[in-house]
Amino acid sequence: MALSNPGEQTTSTAKPEQRRGMVKVASGVNLAANYVEQKDGQIDVKEKKFKQIIGTSAIGFDLQNINEHYRNRRALRREKMVLRYGDYIQCAAKDQKGGNVPDILCYARYSLMETCIIATSLTDQTRRVYLDLTPLLNVYKQSNSNNTVVIVRNLIGENQEPEYYFLKEFVQIKSLKNIPAFRSLVISLQIQQDSDNLINRCIQSSLERTRNNLASGESIESENLSILFSDCIENRPNDINRFADVLGAI
Repeated sequence: MALSNPGEQTTSTAKPEQRRGMVKVASGVNLAANYVEQKDGQIDVKEKKFKQIIGTSAIGFDLQNINEHYRNRRALRREKMVLRYGDYIQCAAKDQKGGNVPDILCYARYSLMETCIIATSLTDQTRRVYLDLTPLLNVYKQSNSNNTVVIVRNLIGENQEPEYYFLKEFVQIKSLKNIPAFRSLVISLQIQQDSDNLINRCIQSSLERTRNNLASGESIESENLSILFSDCIENRPNDINRFADVLGAI
């Protein structure tokens, strides 16, 4: 190894900031930007920059709300295994006349004990639709009867109280729903073990919905009581006992 003479000056190829053990900062502007992001929060800073670039005269952006939206959806996906591993079943959104609404994406993720139904608006306008879930019937009939009790919950809406339905009744229901622009509807459908208590609860819920629909002039054809009456008339017109059972349920 060559040693320098005491009188010679040593030179180094290292840059000054490397010799001092400091991280290189390209400019004072970047340093100020880093300080602002730490002080005000990265989401706020990026939102302000985004608005400056595109302007806000036509449309507004709220990155805080967008961040909260995705945080909520990620938590829901972690909580519900069916959203990660359930079978994909394509469904449809339809208008009051039964026509397809192509800008509402509707599908289900199915598992044996729970199904999640997702409807997402891809438009900037509110749509009033019902969800056509008839593709689920072919899946459910392999392991469940039409009168299997299900608990239905709205997972992301304001009303998250459980509702009780018979399986076929819920799948065939044509209840119109408002789906706001660029919003989603996520419904959980959980299969329950049959019991007299749950069946009675379902019958009472169906009766209450039938009364409300009749009072408001809406269709009752998909309510379970209507399904039972239709079955009696179409398939068992002479079965007096069957009619008596249906009337007894009411």
